[in-house]
Amino acid sequence: MSTVSVIVEYDVKKAHLDEFLALIRGHAARTKANEPGCLQFDVLKPQDSGLATKVFLYEKYVDQAAFQAHLDGPQIAKLRASNYRAMQDGSRPVMLDPAEGA
Repeated sequence: MSTVSVIVEYDVKKAHLDEFLALIRGHAARTKANEPGCLQFDVLKPQDSGLATKVFLYEKYVDQAAFQAHLDGPQIAKLRASNYRAMQDGSRPVMLDPAEGA
């Protein structure tokens, strides 16, 4: 089985940026602490100040089953129950595969 990696790009409303970051950082910490299949979960901000309202997540799981457990689990349920969607103008997940020969 191969690992599963995903990047999620959020376009956050400027007025809610600090609140969103606190919420998503808590989600990342809970995921890393409580989901043994989570290998990495980073919350990232662009260096480019022109992209100040963008927030990126980089997540890596041991396999597809671990990723699906995350999607179905209590950490994501808690996030979905919050008002995090109202704080953003959209999100875009991108599933990643290792580049062959890299």
